Amino acid sequence: MIYVEFEDLLYENLSDLNSLQTIIKELLEEKFDNKKMEQSSHLTNYFIIRACGTIEQCLKMLFFCHFKNGTTNQFVLNYLEQALITKNSKNPSEKMVTETIKMFDDSRKFKNELKNLCTINLVATFQQLESLRNLRNQIAHGDRVVTVFSDITGYLDSCLLLILEIQNTLSVRY
Repeated sequence: MIYVEFEDLLYENLSDLNSLQTIIKELLEEKFDNKKMEQSSHLTNYFIIRACGTIEQCLKMLFFCHFKNGTTNQFVLNYLEQALITKNSKNPSEKMVTETIKMFDDSRKFKNELKNLCTINLVATFQQLESLRNLRNQIAHGDRVVTVFSDITGYLDSCLLLILEIQNTLSVRY
């Protein structure tokens, strides 16, 4: 029950991303004309931005739900909300995870626990998170994204697995 807000947010965002993914795939399967290519390109950019936003929001909510558990002091709850949820936006990254954990514990301890409990290749998964983040930054700086859509969805899938591994590590060890 600790993670209900996190799970609701994750489900809602994944539902939206899944709908968007379906539209993009349909556009990509149709015979291309310039208008459909342009639509597909814009929707892909939007998908990348939404995917990064989803990862960021879900990581923040995961940490918030975990560390607020058992806390009844309203001042502490307000601080956690300010520090973890409403704090200015950060691109999701390994550094973001590490810095958030560092607020509560030794981040090296957490990384070791994550590595010990993890069922995925953490190095490769953090690289895929970095790839998705780089695509988002390209869009933000006005550059054209030329990555295949299936790679983008693969990056997102890996990032979602990473979030679930972080949740598991938090629930088992903290």
